Amino acid sequence: MAENTSALSLPTTPTLEGSKISQLKWLLYGPPGIGKSTFFSKAVDGKRMPLFLYTDPGLRFIKALKRPIMSWRGFKKYVDLLVTTQPKHVSMVVIDTADLLFRLCRREVCQARGIEHVSDEQWGKGYDMVRDEFEQEIAKLAKLSDAGGMGLAFISHSKDVEIRGRTVRTSKLVPTLPKQAHDIVTPMCDVIGYAGFTMEKADREGKDALGRVVYFEPDETVEAKDRSGLLPARCRLDFDEVRKYLEGDTAPEAEAEPEMEPEPELEPETVPKRGKK
Repeated sequence: MAENTSALSLPTTPTLEGSKISQLKWLLYGPPGIGKSTFFSKAVDGKRMPLFLYTDPGLRFIKALKRPIMSWRGFKKYVDLLVTTQPKHVSMVVIDTADLLFRLCRREVCQARGIEHVSDEQWGKGYDMVRDEFEQEIAKLAKLSDAGGMGLAFISHSKDVEIRGRTVRTSKLVPTLPKQAHDIVTPMCDVIGYAGFTMEKADREGKDALGRVVYFEPDETVEAKDRSGLLPARCRLDFDEVRKYLEGDTAPEAEAEPEMEPEPELEPETVPKRGKK
């Protein structure tokens, strides 16, 4: 039976959804205590505030909307509540941390199957079940973000991994997400940033110049991504600073114009004579 295409139409003009904070999906990773949670606590949009679903108990001194996640079953209930109510006062859902959340998912699947480890299932079925379970709930939040203008952020820690080439070995900073979680989270994220330190000496800006920065440009030493194309290679680890780039308040610095060689002076005989005043 042929598909009815009478109601379909093709676009005639290009569109751009934009890069507002509330339309993006983030992954921010880095060493513990550098300020990743504090970064997203500033994701305030008018009266809308970020909601932290946290497995890590490090939010005591951060003032934000937050709910502790003690089990995978509890997380699923909050996801269903968000999907059902689509709260207007939430600007962004922050998973802190995605590493521990995946472990809760894996534990739940093992308990439901009556096994000690996912490898106890034959033919890799245990791994597939954990991946499917995790992906299903994360996809719900991603769709909610796309439809409701609610941002989605994942927080993870960082680790150094060795990259072996034919002749050299290098190290690269990557999230500590388990591979299955990494393969689900990273493709959907619009922005992946590494929060780290610089070796540059702090200046007079005080606490904002302690060398804490976020890297958005990927290279052979760090995993990063910027689909918007608006973020710098790195900037201060400050949400308001990043917001300026994404929402157009800060234009990229113009390239310095090349110095022009001075024009040769005219020979005395070629200088036009001035008339008397």
